Amino acid sequence: FIEVYDPVRPLYIDVRVDGVSDLTESADLMSEKICRFIMGPWRYGYIGQYIRENYSYLESDEVDYLTNECFSLAVAQRMVDPRLSQEIFSVLIEDEELNIDGLLRFRDPAFFDMTHAIVDDHIDSYLASREYEAFVGVLRYFLETTPITPGRVHVICDQGLVRGIDEQGIALNLSKMHEIAQAVVDQDLHPQDILMSALITRSPESLVIHTKDIHDDFVQTLLRVFRSRAVICGSDPQCDIFMSKIDNDTINLYTTL
Repeated sequence: FIEVYDPVRPLYIDVRVDGVSDLTESADLMSEKICRFIMGPWRYGYIGQYIRENYSYLESDEVDYLTNECFSLAVAQRMVDPRLSQEIFSVLIEDEELNIDGLLRFRDPAFFDMTHAIVDDHIDSYLASREYEAFVGVLRYFLETTPITPGRVHVICDQGLVRGIDEQGIALNLSKMHEIAQAVVDQDLHPQDILMSALITRSPESLVIHTKDIHDDFVQTLLRVFRSRAVICGSDPQCDIFMSKIDNDTINLYTTL
């Protein structure tokens, strides 16, 4: 029998084995079961407590969600030290009472280091994603409250360079946006930020994105902000004609930003 006072994350486990007279056999039997308990319910409870103590600004539903996520990641990584079962065995041979926290801290300290690394990395990604969602939401709000301008704008994204061009092949004039940005922000903004501001201010009826990497961060942001108004250029004959004009007019193309 395993008796615990806290089924989620007990500090102690009291063990009693009936029907087995040999101490070595009973310790071997229980060490495996206790090891599974530590890697399962106990680790789950520890992760939840660690998140609540170190990320107290998170809402309770976020804590529950992140606890499940981090525990699943830990399980997927098979984060089990093969020595743990043997360490438990050696304790049970000497005593019927097992201090889990002390066992892990003094005999398997890597357990906490690995667990903390998994949790911290995942929460960092979660917070970055949450900030990004808020950022996209703000951009979408400004776009939706700006009157739509008839016509199409082409955005060319190529190896980190971005260009905005209207249907006549004329580069968008971003000089005013750059002046405003410099007046507001005491540092140079990334060309992508300036182009995004210009596109939202213009609020074109449709946006055609020309790129070889649809997973590019800026491309994905454009798709999420403009939603149904934005498309990735495929094998559109009109786009082929447009791009051929751009190729013959390198001055417009390379002075966009």
